[in-house]
Amino acid sequence: MKECNQTITVFNRRFDKASGLDVWTPTVISGVSWHEQTDTAVTESGLKSAKKCTVRIPADADTGGKHFVAASAYADSDPAQTFTLTAGDILGRGIHEAYTTSAGIRNLPDKVTILGLTDNRQKPRGRHFKVVCA
Repeated sequence: MKECNQTITVFNRRFDKASGLDVWTPTVISGVSWHEQTDTAVTESGLKSAKKCTVRIPADADTGGKHFVAASAYADSDPAQTFTLTAGDILGRGIHEAYTTSAGIRNLPDKVTILGLTDNRQKPRGRHFKVVCA
């Protein structure tokens, strides 16, 4: 896969019963492709624009030893060993391991929210995850 020279941090949210707060677990992934564009439209109320981002994560990208699990299995997994890619989770461009609270995530520079995932790891060539974000 071409141009997989970016590093991202995936933030998976878990609810901490003890504190009653969301806790975000970061996973740094190196060797990904990040393509961003801005779509615009003219409406009755004026010009509207939105950032759209497609991130491709090759099956052999460096995940720091963590392995991918489906969103349905993530709640029962060890966050130190696993990560998931699910709607509502956050991707940050670059390394941002220090952000672990909702307040910190709000201040994260260059972030997008996952809208959808296509798992293309069963393809004969170019196996990857395609993550669509906004």
